[in-house]
Amino acid sequence: MQQLTALHPRLEARTSADPSADPPVFGIWDDGREGWTRLGANSTTWYHQTDIDLSGYALQDLSFFPQGVGIQDPGLYALRPAETQLEGVLVQIIDIVTSVSMTQEDLLLLSDRQLFGIGPGMMGSNQDFETIMMGQYSVFTADTSLQAIQGSLVLQRSVRFGSGEPTAADKLTTYRIASFFVEPNFPNPFTENDLFRVPAARYLINGEMVAEPDLVHMMRLKRSYELANQE
Repeated sequence: MQQLTALHPRLEARTSADPSADPPVFGIWDDGREGWTRLGANSTTWYHQTDIDLSGYALQDLSFFPQGVGIQDPGLYALRPAETQLEGVLVQIIDIVTSVSMTQEDLLLLSDRQLFGIGPGMMGSNQDFETIMMGQYSVFTADTSLQAIQGSLVLQRSVRFGSGEPTAADKLTTYRIASFFVEPNFPNPFTENDLFRVPAARYLINGEMVAEPDLVHMMRLKRSYELANQE
């Protein structure tokens, strides 16, 4: 059995302020650090992407059959304003392992639709279920217990999705998408030096590299090509 590994660094995004602007602008989020990218100039959605190279196996005409995926993410999820205690906050974390890469527009749309119950590969999404090898959706809200650390978040729901289908693709792409929403949005509850933190994560993908019969492997290659190039 082979074990494939993908690493995603922590996200630590902070706010700044520009009181000299007219009108003054507060709570401007940065683009994150350590390889994360913010999706859009004014969004509160970030993603990190990494690839798992399977080209060496593909050259040997081997297909990868996944058998189990685990996610390790030790650490504290936090959305910490410097001056106020947030209420009505919702944080989404979407973890995906896919055989077909996605654009930034796909990722932002995916995050927005997930808020309304349309996950990747589900009816109404832009992703084909077959290409999503594994996914996990987690949602957090503010921890309002008396013992809570300021800004700490508590897990409300975590659910797996995906096809678990074998693939003959030459790489797998993994994404970690983090976003938050705060109601009410006005006035802006963020000022300066507020913090959004998501811990680092490791994906562990266990499976077998299998030499399939030639015709079966050719059909799998054809299907992988079709899925990667569909409009």
